[in-house]
Amino acid sequence: MSRETISKIKQHLLCGLLLMIASTHADAQLECNADTEVCIGERSAETPAAAGTAQLQPAKKNAGITQANDTELSTRTYTAEQKALADGITADLKERRLKKPDDNNAFNKIQKLKVLQPYHDYSVNGERYIAKIYISLSRTALKRGDSALAQRYLSTAVELDPQVTGKDELNSEIAKAGSSENQVAGSGDAAGTVEEAGLAVQSAENVVETAPAASETEQVNDPAATATTDAVAPAVEPEDKSLEYIEPVAGQKPQAADSGTVEFFAPVMVAIPAGKFIMGSSSGADDEKPAHEVTISAFSMSRYEITMEQYRVFAAATSRPSPQFEEADSKSPVTNVNWLDAISYTEWLSEKTGRKYRLPSEAEWEYAARAGTTTDFNTGEELKGAANCIGCGSKWDDKRAAPVGNFPPNDFGLYDVHGNVWEWVQDCWTDNYDGRDGSAGAIEEKGCERRVLRGGSWYNEADYARSSYRGNESPDYRDSGVGFRVAHDGL
Repeated sequence: MSRETISKIKQHLLCGLLLMIASTHADAQLECNADTEVCIGERSAETPAAAGTAQLQPAKKNAGITQANDTELSTRTYTAEQKALADGITADLKERRLKKPDDNNAFNKIQKLKVLQPYHDYSVNGERYIAKIYISLSRTALKRGDSALAQRYLSTAVELDPQVTGKDELNSEIAKAGSSENQVAGSGDAAGTVEEAGLAVQSAENVVETAPAASETEQVNDPAATATTDAVAPAVEPEDKSLEYIEPVAGQKPQAADSGTVEFFAPVMVAIPAGKFIMGSSSGADDEKPAHEVTISAFSMSRYEITMEQYRVFAAATSRPSPQFEEADSKSPVTNVNWLDAISYTEWLSEKTGRKYRLPSEAEWEYAARAGTTTDFNTGEELKGAANCIGCGSKWDDKRAAPVGNFPPNDFGLYDVHGNVWEWVQDCWTDNYDGRDGSAGAIEEKGCERRVLRGGSWYNEADYARSSYRGNESPDYRDSGVGFRVAHDGL
């Protein structure tokens, strides 16, 4: 075979790979010429907003991701340019440069990153992050009496993510407010209200927002009364400078999941607001006592338990056997994984996405599972029809794990925190909460012999699925009812 023939074969293979990548972008055009051995790609002249919106349809996005070759995903690395873009997006989110200024904002950088590296977390979820911020800014504007600004923020959020959580409820609130409410004075006055109101700056890595209090009163705290007073106004649109924080969104029920919402590579993450709650139970088992207040910093947790589909990519990339459960399908949570496997997955995912993933701490897990509630379950005092566990009334009870997303989410938008499969958390097991200082960090001990499991499973009664119930096993324990979900700091 001649060198010329070999060269053409290589070129055809390269073009084929580029065509496959380009197929995940509605506004990408790629042309391959076999004679000249050149692949030419360009983006259309579509506006960034329109292009971004077109790529937000879950079914299309999933189609592109799930059709990608597993080997290609597992061997993907990031160039210096891609890492610089990701760092820039993080900085822009922190400083609230969402879609302005025109030459330096998070949205435009996300569009560039999508072209260069479509499987980065920001490429997959970045526009959703921005949409959530605009929803929160809209709520804050409405609270200040500026329904016009609230409507503008809401419209921008829906453009970015047509399914953004809370849009319908917020639209109704804005409509009720009407034009009779007082409007926020102007950009100059608005800028001055940051210090007056004591509002805190929300960053992508250090959120100081107020969250729903998981206390007996279950009331949402007043941000103006509880946030820090030394906030520095970030560089964003001038009229937004009084709105630099994210309000808690507990109470907003997300829409039920459909089969196209589970990402194949980068897990879908849900922003969990900062706040305080009562961890444990005064009426529960001894290891759930004493009930005590814990302060939580904002973080993100995967909307679903990690699935077989997602884990298999990791298993192939790290040359480890893929866990098997005879009746499981690709959208079922991965099971038969031990704590060490879960830790390895978070390390691999961190390397592939450029974002630091980890297991949630035990306190974070319970706070997120409760979503502002103080009852045994986030659904109240029973789970009938709301989870997969013995006696819960589902077709999977005491048979196997259900595909993720088959039951209603909690108020934070998390699915399957009760039942289905036990979930590993970071903490080393302790037999009670004596001496806890109220921090949310994971408990670590040298030579830890047992790790904490939360949430119960398909083969347990509902009591094991209570928000405060604690399980524990050795780090090398594997079982058909044990899986995990992931977390990362900030948005």
